[in-house]
Formats: sequence, C-alpha cells, structure tokens
Amino acid sequence: MPSFVQIACLLLFIFVQLAGRAQRIEVRSSEDGCPLPYAHVVFKPAESSRGESYTVVTDSKGSAICPADGRVFLHISYTGFAPVTDTLSGEEELSIYYLRPQAVDMQPLVVTAQYRPGSPEKSMVPLAVLTRKDIDSRAAVNLEDLLRDQMNIRISRDNVLGASLSVNGMSGQNVKILIDGIPLIGRLNGNLDPGQINLNEIERVEVIKGPLSIEYGSNALAGTINLITKKPGKKPSAFVHLYGEAGFHYNIDGGAGFGLGKNNLQLHSGRNFFAGWSADPDSRKKTWNPKEQYFGSLQWQRSLAGAEIRFRSAWFRELILDRGAPLAPYFETAFDHYYRTNRFDNSVHFQKSGKVYGLEVQGAYNVYSRIRNRYFKDLVSLNETLTRTPGDQDSTRFDRYMLRAVYRHVKDDAPWQFELGSDLNLETGEGERLAGGRQSIGDYALFASARWSPLSFLAVKPGLRQAFNTRYSSPLLPGISLRWRLSEKLILRMAYARGFRAPSLKELNLEFVDVNHDIRGNPALKAEKSNNYNIALSYKKAFQRSVIRSEWTAYYIDFFNRIVLSSLGGSSYSYENSGAMRFMGSNVSLAYRTEKLQLRAGGGLEYQRPDLEGDTVPAFTPSPEFTLNGQFHEAHSGLDLQFYYKYTGRRLYFLRDENRELRSDYLAGYHMADISISRSFVNERVRLQAGIKNLFDLRDVEARISTAVHGTAGGRQAVGYGRSFFLNLKINW
Repeated sequence: MPSFVQIACLLLFIFVQLAGRAQRIEVRSSEDGCPLPYAHVVFKPAESSRGESYTVVTDSKGSAICPADGRVFLHISYTGFAPVTDTLSGEEELSIYYLRPQAVDMQPLVVTAQYRPGSPEKSMVPLAVLTRKDIDSRAAVNLEDLLRDQMNIRISRDNVLGASLSVNGMSGQNVKILIDGIPLIGRLNGNLDPGQINLNEIERVEVIKGPLSIEYGSNALAGTINLITKKPGKKPSAFVHLYGEAGFHYNIDGGAGFGLGKNNLQLHSGRNFFAGWSADPDSRKKTWNPKEQYFGSLQWQRSLAGAEIRFRSAWFRELILDRGAPLAPYFETAFDHYYRTNRFDNSVHFQKSGKVYGLEVQGAYNVYSRIRNRYFKDLVSLNETLTRTPGDQDSTRFDRYMLRAVYRHVKDDAPWQFELGSDLNLETGEGERLAGGRQSIGDYALFASARWSPLSFLAVKPGLRQAFNTRYSSPLLPGISLRWRLSEKLILRMAYARGFRAPSLKELNLEFVDVNHDIRGNPALKAEKSNNYNIALSYKKAFQRSVIRSEWTAYYIDFFNRIVLSSLGGSSYSYENSGAMRFMGSNVSLAYRTEKLQLRAGGGLEYQRPDLEGDTVPAFTPSPEFTLNGQFHEAHSGLDLQFYYKYTGRRLYFLRDENRELRSDYLAGYHMADISISRSFVNERVRLQAGIKNLFDLRDVEARISTAVHGTAGGRQAVGYGRSFFLNLKINW
C-alpha cells in the first residue's frame, strides 16, 4: 500500500505536468517588439455551454496564462493599439501576439438616456457630445453660441423674446433643455432662450436629435439637450475668465472649489454685458438691444457608503433695455421698455450604484419670473415715469416642483437590462394675463424600458410611458430602438417613438386684452402628438496615426394636433389645434482626426409639408444646410487655430392670414463663420484666445416674416451685428 508521501509526490508531479502544459500568451508591440503590460485579455472556452468568460490582465512582461483548457477564443485590447481576436487550439504552450499601434479616439462618457454612463458608441440612439474643449475653442459664452454651427439645429433671434432654436425642423417648444437632467422652465412663445444659459460651469453638452418622450415626457418630442455641470473636486481650484468683443461685449466670471473630508464645495458667479448695436452708432434706438446678465451657482457634494448626494442652487438675472426713438416734434421724450428675467433653480441628486443595479433620485424647485415695464422718459431731465395705459405693465411668475426616481437593473454581459421610473411634476403660474390670476397643471408619469441583447452585436430597447395630467388626457407613449453592430467599423441604429407636447399654461389660460390686443387661451386644447422614425448608420475606421468617422442619419415625423395662434376675426386671436405637419430630413457628416488636425464637414436637407384644416402643400419644401469645422495644433509654437462655418439655407414658414387662408413666409439663406487662434501658457494654466466672429460681416437677410398679432415684417430680417473681434482669457489655479 503506497504511503502518504508517495501519494503526495504523485499528485505534485501531475500538477507540475498540467501546469507546464497551460496555454500562455505574450502581448507585444509590432513596432519595437516590446511587451505590453496590463493589456486586457478575455478568454472564452469554445466548448462552454454556459457562455462564461475570463478576463485576465497581462503582467509587467506582457504575459498571461489562459485559465481554461482546450480550445479557447480570446480577445486582446490595449489603449493605443488595434485589438486582436484569435483562437487557441489547446496544443500551443506559448503564443505571441503583436499589436499594431492605432490612433486613440477617446470618447467622453455620456449619461442622457443611458442605463449607466458609457461611450456614445454604445448608445441606443445617435448622440452628439460637445466637450469643454469644444466650448472653449468656439469661445462660446452661452448655449446659443455653442449650437450655432450644429447640423439640424437652427437658431433665430428676437430683440425682446431672445433667441430660440429648432431641431429637425421643429420649433423650440418641442425641444427639452436639461441641466444635469433637470428640465428648465420659463418659455416665451413656447421657446427657452439659449442665450440665457451660460456655459462657464458646464463640462459637456449632450445632444439627442430625436424623441425622448418616454424618458423625459412633454417637450422632448424633437430633441433633448442635456448640459452636464462640472462636479466639485477634492483638490482646491479656482479660475477667472475675461471676455471682450468689439467694444460692446464685456464679460467676467470666476469660480473656486475645494474638498473637506467627504464634502466637496464649488462656487461660481459672473456678469455678462452687451452695450447694444445699431448700424448708426448715434441712434438711440438699437437694432440689437442692450442686455445685462448676472448669474451664480453653488454646488455641494458628499460621498456616502456606496452612494453620492449632491445639491445645486443657481440664480440668474437679466435686464433688456429697449430704448424708443425720440418722439416728434421736439424729440425730447421717448418711450422705453424694460424686460427683467429672473431664474432661481434648486436641485438635489441622490445616486447609488451596485454591481447589478442603480438607483437615482432627483428633486427640484424652479422659479421663473419676467417683468415688463413701460416708461415715459424725459430726455432732457432724464426723469422717467411708469405709463398708465392698460397692458403697459406686466408681471408673470412660474414655479415648478419636480420629483423623479429611476431604478435600473444593469448586469454586465447579461442579455436583459431594464429600468423603472416615476416622474412627478407640478407647475403653477401667476400673472395678470392668466385667467383668474393663478393657474396650475400637474403631470404624474410612470415609465419603463428594457434592453434585450439576444446576440453580442444586437440590442433592442422597447419602452412605455403613461402619464396622468390634471388638465388634459395624456396619451400612452410607446417606443422601440435597435442597435446592430454590422462590423467592427459599422453600426446601424433604428428607432420609432411616439411623442407629445403638453399645452403650456399660457396656451390654456392666457387673457391678454387691451386697446391693441385680444388674445385668449383655450382650455380645450389637446396635446400635440407625433410619430417619429429615425435611422442612422455610423462608420469608424482607426489607422495608425488617424481616425475617420462618418455618419448618415434620416428622420420622418408625422406631427398632429399642432397648436397655433389663429385669428377669430378682427383683432381677436386664440390658440387652437389646427391640422398637421410632416417633417423629414437627411444629412451626412465626415470627420478626420490626427494628433494635430481635426476636420469635420456635413451637409443635409430638411423638408416640411403642412396640412392645416385640409389645406395642403403639393410637395415637401426643402431647406439645405452645410457645415465645415477645423482645428489645427502647431506643436512647435503651441498655437491652436480654429475655424467654424455654416450655411443655413432658405426656409419657409407656414401660417394662416387674416382671411384664414394658408400662406408661406420665408427667410433667405445666409453664411456664418468664425475664426480664432489660441495658445496656452504656464503649464496650461493660462489660455489666451483672439479671433473674429461673423467673418462675412452679415447683418440682415431678405425675409418676409409674419406674426399672427403684429402683422408682416417685410424686406430684411436682422440676423447679426456684423464682423467683430474678440479676446478671451482664462486663468486656472
């Protein structure tokens, strides 16, 4: 009978023989043959029925041992090198793999409509990301500056109402704008003014051109823009930012942050001033009204056991001064209008993540107010008095309370992932022009979606949202999206979603009656609805020193129950649901990037076709656009050169005239371009930028623009204040 020592020696000998036959790999660079330590290697047994896999990191010599026997599939990845996929037969004791260098195309993590932060390439919907570098290179002060050269987004400007934007041909009341996932309030004529959204504390902007009404409900029909703020850090930091443009823009802002234990704090404030502009510098009446903005924010963040809580409070004040022309015959008096806007936004974010789940809770309280005053001014004594004509003075305030909670079950490599959420919103409005002086509307919704990945290259995501609204019947909103990786370089995305937009409190309850106006809301309005179809094909090819990206997108939108301001005869107007609109479009973009050079070009067509109470336009009317952007870094001098150009084509606008007949207005096409040069100093702590905005000196274009109440403005439409030079300085500590 063998002894214990003999049995132990036999087992040891068998173990050594088996260990000696273990499959080992080495990972090296194809350029110089040097080992690549800490490369990620995924081993997947070919005969496994459960589909398990093992991830191993190479050691300091680029070596790794396969933890499985027999035939094994492997995938090797290493930052800066092209990945390699192969099969181990089980007979080789050593396999050496040489990885080819490849340009790194690092993408920022995104969170909008995602189960977990991830790469835009893994998103179920096409998503564009504008980073802090993009903001700085454009010298963008506000969201209007940043989005001006983006495909499928168009900006229009008004001296009193501010700027507005449209996405995929649909106007701004169908576009949701969020800050850290919290919707902004305070729409004028249905539009949020992107010129009131400063970017000084913004880390990146995520743009989705398409419906997200399942995730975000009302107003997320055409697109969603989510501004992600820079979060407080533990290390002490501070910055000062100065901006000046052509003698009429003067901006200054600054901020500081620090950490104390588990708490991080960040402060930020600033002032933007625009002196106004007119072709005649001596004219009291300005083509572009003077504007002054003050703003600030406070962020506090605390880390808990496996969780994080963050509080943000931000305030904003804006004054627009509309100086009237001197009155005949003595030209010693004038009527002036003051428009004051105030925002006060407060939010709390709680987030907890585990290996297979995520919980996110957001609460917010937002206040928006706008005050209009009309003064009679003595231009000799400079005394001014409030006028007493009914309707000259106006004050409106809106308060919004929001509570949103989302639970996500997310397990890596699992075929099923899902999320369940609730979204509770209550909005109140006060003002003389609201029926009864005070109105409110509540919207309480449940939503759910799931992501099913039956195959490694295919994912399908269906979803539903059901809301209860205190003022109108809310539709059930279904949606489904598909992501199919056709190859390592090609991704196909397709989506369908039903969208809707809730009528605003003004559209429901407005009572604006004076000697010049009779505009009334309509409590019987239905929600605007749409069927949205999207398709996108993305291509990416990485070379040794460069990366090429290309994307083709197309969309088709059926838009029903369109809310318009219609004439009731004479000077009386009211909001009504009138007919339908159909939008469709397609565009293609191509981007090329190396270590020193970035180029991006894109072009597309937007089409629209109205159908108002049976009146139709025979064919879709097209509107083209084209963009060209470039950035070049000169390594020897450290200079960066930036160029941004966009052509916006002629566009038609459809409405009913005083005879209730369908007519079309238009805005002619125009070219806009900016160019700048910048350089960083003192270990990237100081950045100086100089450039030219509106390079082609554009001021106005041919147009015929009508409003239902104030008639037609024919001839020319102001779109800019000519060529201007700017200086931009930022200092970081």
